[in-house]
Order: sequence, then structure tokens, then C-alpha cells
Amino acid sequence: MECWVPETVDQDPSQPWEEYERALYAIFRRDFVENRPTFRGLPVSPRTNPKFGSREESFWHLTCRDYGHTSGRPENRDPDPERCSLIKWPRAFIENCGECGNVPVGKCDYPIADDCKGVMMWTSTHKDRKKKNHTRVKLFLDEMRYLVVLEDRGKYYQLVTAYPVDDEDKYRGIVREMKKKGARNAGSAV
Repeated sequence: MECWVPETVDQDPSQPWEEYERALYAIFRRDFVENRPTFRGLPVSPRTNPKFGSREESFWHLTCRDYGHTSGRPENRDPDPERCSLIKWPRAFIENCGECGNVPVGKCDYPIADDCKGVMMWTSTHKDRKKKNHTRVKLFLDEMRYLVVLEDRGKYYQLVTAYPVDDEDKYRGIVREMKKKGARNAGSAV
């Protein structure tokens, strides 16, 4: 089995930020606007509104953080170099969530444990600003501590966000949520 976890897209220190951001957006457009992945047989679309700087909200969620947890809106987010470097990961996780991360030594540049459980999946309910409930599907690979969040919209899934879980409290919260919601290996559910 080949490693399906993509390489990172790191910024060249001599490259201006605007050029790097354009390259990241080109990858995002390729992966979610021009050629959408599918999940459970349905297309996955990016969250498009509100747009900020003519770019979709999902792009900002994949590349930036709202450090102050003020509004979650794109204009209140700051670039996060780690999220930026992982711009190729959301699509790979969506397309390969049924595969175990366990790959032969030398096939993957990332530390995947021999006893990898693979991508874990569970559903949760999210209440929006209008107090309407939405079903969300969460994909999490513990070995990489990476989370992808999709929202079930009936005829398609919407990409809400994806990010590395680098905070220990947030990680423990995800582990508790997985247990509470009965997370299971995505390979058995797709």
C-alpha cells in the first residue's frame, strides 16, 4: 500500500507571502472548486459564503486561524503556516478515509504507527447562528492529529474546515467526543 498522505506545501523563505498564498489558493481551487471530491457518493463542495478577497470561506478555514475566537469570519482570521502547509490534506483525507494509514516503512514521510487504527469517523450535531441543527461528519487520523469536518447538506457535503490538532486540551476534547459519539474506522462505513 502506498502512502496517501500528501507532502506538505511549505513556503520558500525567499518567496513573498502573496505569491505563496496564490499557490495555496490554486491548490484549493483545483481540489474543491474545479474538481470536487466525493464522500459517500456525494460531491463535497466548499463553503463559499462569506467570500473575503474573492476567496471562499473554506479556503480561509483551511489556511488561517481565528486566534481570538471572535467571530470565525474570514476577515478575523490570521494565516497559520502549519494549516497552509497542509492544504493538500483535506481532499486526501476525504478520498482515502477508508484506507488505513499503516503503510510499509519507507513509503511515507510521516510517522504512522504500526498499529494505526486508520481514519476514525463519527457524526455530531452543530447548531448554527440561527439555532438550526446540522449533521456534521468528522474524520480524524490520530497518528497525524488531523481533523476534517464536513456538513451533510442532503445532496452534497460541505467542507467546513480541516486543521491539525496541536492543542492538548482540544485533542483530549476530540478523543472524548469520539468515544461519546461512537467513532469507528471509516473503512467500515464508506
